[in-house]
Amino acid sequence: MNGTEAEVEIIVPYMNDMSGTYELYKIADILKRYLIPVDIFFGMAGNSLSAILFRSFHDKGKKITPMLSAIAIVDIGYLFPLFLTWLDNQAIQIYTAPGLCQIKVFCSHYFAFLSFWYLGWTVFLIIMSSIAPGKYKALRSSGMARLCLVAISVFSFTGHLYKTWTYGSVKHGNWYCTVLPENHDALQILNIFDTFFMQVTPALLFLIFHILLALCCVRIPLRSGSINITSSTDTADEYRIVLTLTFLYQVCILPIIITSVFSAVFDGRPQKMMIVFNILQQPFYAYFALKPLVYLTTSAAYRQAVMNCIKTIFSYLSCRSSMSQSIAVPTEETTTV
Repeated sequence: MNGTEAEVEIIVPYMNDMSGTYELYKIADILKRYLIPVDIFFGMAGNSLSAILFRSFHDKGKKITPMLSAIAIVDIGYLFPLFLTWLDNQAIQIYTAPGLCQIKVFCSHYFAFLSFWYLGWTVFLIIMSSIAPGKYKALRSSGMARLCLVAISVFSFTGHLYKTWTYGSVKHGNWYCTVLPENHDALQILNIFDTFFMQVTPALLFLIFHILLALCCVRIPLRSGSINITSSTDTADEYRIVLTLTFLYQVCILPIIITSVFSAVFDGRPQKMMIVFNILQQPFYAYFALKPLVYLTTSAAYRQAVMNCIKTIFSYLSCRSSMSQSIAVPTEETTTV
C-alpha cells in the first residue's frame, strides 16, 4: 500500500463509536469529496500553463528548465487517474468499463514515478555539478538530459507493467478497482520494492541534498546576481524552484511513506489506520497540484512569463473585440433605398 494506490475501501464506523473513528471517517469523506476536485482543476490548469511557459518563455539553453517542463507534463498525467478516483468516490460505476481499472492503476504509478525521479535526477545533477564542477560535463549536456528522461520513462513503464494484471474490477455490491485475490500475496512483496524505489529513495536523496546544503558542501545560487558555482546557464530562479520542490516533497510525501512502512510492518491494518491513510493521501495528491504555486512564488521569471501570457491574451481579445465592432452590421435603414 502506498500513496498511488486506489483509496482503500473503509467500512463506515458507527456514529456512537467512542474511539474517534467515526469523526476521522467524516474528515476523510469530506476531503475526498471536495479537496480532490480542487486539486484536479487547479493542478491541470496550472501544470498545463507551466509546461507551456517553461518551453516558450524560458531560455532553451538552460538545463533545469526542460526538466521542470517535463515534470509539469507528467503531473498532468497523474491527475487524470486521480479524476477517475474522484468519479468513483461519487458512486459513479466507472469500473464496469473493461480495462479502465488497470489503466488507472498503471497511470497513477507510472506518472508518479516519473514526477518523483525527474526531480530526483535534477537534484543528483546539481549535487554532482557542485561537488565536482570540472567533471560530469557529459551528464549536464542537453542530449544526455533528454536521454535520461527517456531512460527513466522506459524504466518506469516496464517496472509497472505488473500493475495491469495484478489489479482488476471486482464486484462487491458495487464495482471496485482492487487487487485480484490470487495476486494479493505477491503484490505485498512487490509493493515494498515499489514504495522503496518510487518514494523512499527520492526522499533519502533530497535529505542528503538538504544536509549537504546545510554543511555548505553543495553551494547553489539562490539569490539573483549570485555567482553560479555550478558553471551552468541556469539562474537562481531555477535553483530556488528545485530546492522548494524538494521541501514540498518531504512535507507532502513523507507522511504517506511512514504510514506505508507502518502498514507493511503491522499487517493487521486496523480500521482507524486505514482512515488515517486516506486522510494522508490528500497532501500526496496536493503535491501534484501545488507545484505551479511554487513556481509563481519562487521564480521572478515565471511571474513575468505569466504576466506576458495574460497581456497576450488580453491583447488578442481586445483586437477581436475591435474587429467585431468595426464590421458594419446591416440594419433596416441601411438596406432601404
